[in-house]
Amino acid sequence: MDFLAAPFWDWVSTQLMKIKFVSKWLDKSPHTSDNREFLRHYVENSNQKSIWLPVTKQIILIGNYSGVSDIFRSFLNKLNTKGELIIIDAYFFHPPSGGREIGEYSRLVVEILDKHLFDLSTILFVTKEKYNIEVKESIFRAIKGVNPDIHLKNATSKEYHDRFWISNNRKSGFFTGTSLNSISMKYSSICVMDEEDVEVIVTTLYENQLLD
Repeated sequence: MDFLAAPFWDWVSTQLMKIKFVSKWLDKSPHTSDNREFLRHYVENSNQKSIWLPVTKQIILIGNYSGVSDIFRSFLNKLNTKGELIIIDAYFFHPPSGGREIGEYSRLVVEILDKHLFDLSTILFVTKEKYNIEVKESIFRAIKGVNPDIHLKNATSKEYHDRFWISNNRKSGFFTGTSLNSISMKYSSICVMDEEDVEVIVTTLYENQLLD
């Protein structure tokens, strides 16, 4: 039974080791400063020269504001963003936390959207009814500065707690545990959504008359 030979068990051992170290990382042990440190720790402790992990979820650490645009952009790149992007985030148009300037926050939004701004014709923001008009106008100006022809819409609702980014003809998306305006102030996560979950959220948008 060749499949029970030593190479097979070596492979099993490697997979179990990956699970072990990923579990420790998610439990905040070993104590790592960022995800690169976790990967370095894994490689050093498992005698592996490389590691492949499907990036469908990621932890955003406290204070990692400089890495936020790269993290969000990597998840946005997984979506087919041609045409429309829906961003459901109750506090998207609220002043940024941590003493950050509104202009800095607006630049972050543009850095995340990046090249996708040229593929999009419409961005729909679903936020709370009460928001900061200065923040909204600053973000809209920053986006229009890159793509003047893009159509920016704002609908309001109090029905959504988590934050959802949906595109690809309303079939793909990811969600985050905290609003972009306060990102990296506390530990949070960002995860790819199952297609079925995206369908559920899109259905609620229709039911709440937030989509045409």
